[in-house]
Amino acid sequence: MAGVGFKLNKLFYKNQISTDVLAVIYSILTSSGPWIITTISLWVVIYSLKSADIYFNMAVIYAFILSIIFSGIFSMFLSRRTSDLIYLKNMKKYFLKHFQ
Repeated sequence: MAGVGFKLNKLFYKNQISTDVLAVIYSILTSSGPWIITTISLWVVIYSLKSADIYFNMAVIYAFILSIIFSGIFSMFLSRRTSDLIYLKNMKKYFLKHFQ
């Protein structure tokens, strides 16, 4: 998702109705993409299990949802910290912290 804001700023800067509409559509697709991928992945997991037990299916769905939430939280903090260190050009601290 890096650079999406820059691309949207370029599109909105042109001040044309077509580029404004294109920027809105681009932002909608960018923000809803992970949600659509998660929904399709969950459907594939449930479909491949072919279980008739509703409780088992619900347990799989809740486990999938919770794993997405918790991994999203940790990856958000890790990616923000990494991008801050790269922006500050503090590569020594980045490599020492991540590769020890």
